[in-house]
Amino acid sequence: MANTNRLVTPLNPEIVRVWAQNATPAFLAFYLICNLLVRSFTDIWMFVGWTALCAGIICGGCSIKRPLVFWGLIALLVFHALAIPGSLIWGIGNWEFTAGVLLWMAPAMLLYLAANAHQVFVWLIPAFLIHTGIIIFEGLTHWYLVEDVMIRQGTNTGLTSNPNLAAGFLAIGIVYLMASKRPSFQALSLPLLVALLFTGSRWGISVPVAVIAVLTLSGAIPWKVLTGGILALFITVIGVGLIGGGYQIAGYGSIASAFNPIVTDVGVRLAIPHLPSFLPHGVAEHPGLHNVPLRIAVENGIIAAGIWVVITGWALISKNNAQPLYRWLLITLVLLSVLDYYTWMGHLGGFWWLLIGLLTKQDYCRNTNRRDFIYKG
Repeated sequence: MANTNRLVTPLNPEIVRVWAQNATPAFLAFYLICNLLVRSFTDIWMFVGWTALCAGIICGGCSIKRPLVFWGLIALLVFHALAIPGSLIWGIGNWEFTAGVLLWMAPAMLLYLAANAHQVFVWLIPAFLIHTGIIIFEGLTHWYLVEDVMIRQGTNTGLTSNPNLAAGFLAIGIVYLMASKRPSFQALSLPLLVALLFTGSRWGISVPVAVIAVLTLSGAIPWKVLTGGILALFITVIGVGLIGGGYQIAGYGSIASAFNPIVTDVGVRLAIPHLPSFLPHGVAEHPGLHNVPLRIAVENGIIAAGIWVVITGWALISKNNAQPLYRWLLITLVLLSVLDYYTWMGHLGGFWWLLIGLLTKQDYCRNTNRRDFIYKG
């Protein structure tokens, strides 16, 4: 009688460790995607994202490496926490909202601590493409005919809830893919450029255009890639004109906004409810304050804003093993932060914490030899 007993080979701990580390960036990328999908503080995507973030840290581990940066980031969160009672003492009493924003933002600290986060952007490529496809579909279908006039219905937001936020996510993807040095990645950036036009976000369009122009002039992006992007945008504009079929198209902000001067509403976007002080006042429910350092100064105090500026500047000028590609991504994020604050709030705020970690911690890329992370300026 044949022996039916089977020997069960125990799992090799080293293999398990490698698989866990490879899964880390996927979990971290999923956390960033979940933040895009959040619509309220009770949204299930917020809790799903926290679960993914914790899984990423458990699988890949964490490290501090730069104590000054670490404690500076902790100080930022402390000032925001102080704004909760501050909103009752000096602010408008919205302590619940202030606490909710802190609860949303604070977990992103783990992105800085993550020890194996250098492949996160690769795992985000499917999200970039899905986001792009939804925006293009919305841009081509959100129309209705009133006599001889085609009227646009709603806005094109993709995975997000706001066209400016949608453009910001596309801007990050465009800069990453174009500067990646992989022809396949650079080709994938072309539909993102088309989708960017459909968002109608003037600042969201201007920032990646400026960054791409500088990268091209410096030789980091081939001229043929830039030519392909311009051709894709030209075909889109012509195609939209043909879709009109002889009808007048009204309210097509995605093309008109690309040529409207951005300065027209700068004053409104930079308006403040009161002068910044050293006192944390809590979240400002104000239509202005679209500049990140200015918003932090008003909400959490001037010292907190100074910490954000110093940490960001340190990451941009620090000399370490970090790939210059991540520096350009942070520059993109900083430029977006000039006239929008979603780069600080939970939606895209995680990218700031992630890039600060990638640029100030030196151990993550010493053994990285993958072609998609090699960037030669």
